Amino acid sequence: MLKHRTISAVALESLREKKMGDNRSRSWTVVAGLGMLLLLGGLTRGTIPAENLVPHGLPQLRFPGCEAVVQPHKLLTLGNGIPEVHADSTGIDYFGHPLGLCYRFVVDISVPSDSRAAEFTPEFMLFASSLGFLNYDGSISASPLNCPKYVEAVQFYKRPSGAKDFVLLDGGSLRGRWTKIGLLGYSYSGCALTPELGWKPKLDSFNPPASGVDTYRIAVGVKFINQWLPVTAGATHMPNPE
Repeated sequence: MLKHRTISAVALESLREKKMGDNRSRSWTVVAGLGMLLLLGGLTRGTIPAENLVPHGLPQLRFPGCEAVVQPHKLLTLGNGIPEVHADSTGIDYFGHPLGLCYRFVVDISVPSDSRAAEFTPEFMLFASSLGFLNYDGSISASPLNCPKYVEAVQFYKRPSGAKDFVLLDGGSLRGRWTKIGLLGYSYSGCALTPELGWKPKLDSFNPPASGVDTYRIAVGVKFINQWLPVTAGATHMPNPE
């Protein structure tokens, strides 16, 4: 079982330019293969029953939660010749108008057996994060006081080719923690994401099915202080080794 990792905006931007020539700046927290979750919080809590709230005020995912959503916010296909796909939430409306009991931004990604792209391996990762809130090194833009108030919640599901239902692969919540961060031989203090109790990391990466189409689902939300944040989620093939 491989641990999750974060990929900085710089590394991902370089990867994106190689794949698509898209030079938009963004930071993604990545749990390769099945990513990480972000919990956007902040709109009113009045619409959520008290029993569905965890102590820090974030809605729990209860059956029939995000695995039972029939129509996700976005449907994507990581098809042949496509190195990467992603979808961004429209603001924070995923929390104000949830899909049933799922207070998350939900993205389904179809991966056919011929999913691959030039200069990339068939292997791919799933990712999810807030939009424009992370630094180049994957840390969070927050002061020591506000660092613990940043919470990400994400769950990753898979529906194998021919199957009817989604199965939970990995997920949980992560919270900001002020700590020492090491990058390129340097050490400095910053706000880093730390898994909370119950976080279930799984595989770092995945491969297309031998036949048919596998479908992966990412359900993500992010909350900072008392405000929900816009999020992004998607999948990217791994570049060929240099």
